[in-house]
Amino acid sequence: MFDLKMKARFFYAPAAYRTWPKLYVLTEDGTLYCEYLDYMQPAKDIKQVNFDNFKAEDYQFGGYQPLEEISYEVAKAKSLKRQSNWIDRYLSSKKVNSNTLTPNNRFDDILQYKRYYKACEEMEYGIHGPEVKDGKLYISIFHYLQFIGKNPKSYDTFSLGNYLTNASSYYETCQYACQNFNINKFDLDLLQKEEINFNKFLN
Repeated sequence: MFDLKMKARFFYAPAAYRTWPKLYVLTEDGTLYCEYLDYMQPAKDIKQVNFDNFKAEDYQFGGYQPLEEISYEVAKAKSLKRQSNWIDRYLSSKKVNSNTLTPNNRFDDILQYKRYYKACEEMEYGIHGPEVKDGKLYISIFHYLQFIGKNPKSYDTFSLGNYLTNASSYYETCQYACQNFNINKFDLDLLQKEEINFNKFLN
């Protein structure tokens, strides 16, 4: 039987120098796991970390290949060089049902995340923080980038927001309580689908 309560997080290490890209899975038991090729021989990188507190910037393979957090959907779609994508096979071996990794099951994690930047003295959920409406979770680009372990200030979030606004009607417009402008918050499904395009908007 799959453990329907087991959580998992996913990370990608882009190619660095002559080192090929890697995928990592962090399961709720604290195991950070990667399968890769070392001089064309199968190898594994396994670390024990704190599932809840671990951040992408906490670890670099070999001290030089950094991680970035990605969604399950992005992880399972990634192509690796001369290596098949092993994500679903590994989840099965850990008794993690991939059906429990759909976006809706990340709602609590996103809503309970405590490190969002604040536009006012307090985070006002439902105003400029993430909110759930009609069964969908809406969150700003800035806060979503924070949640997945990226630095929002490294991105042109204005242009990225315009791109997403034109790509879909799945967004909500809200006004900051202490600012004189509106902001769009986007459906989590849309953001996870479009994650692969975010790097096009790096500053």
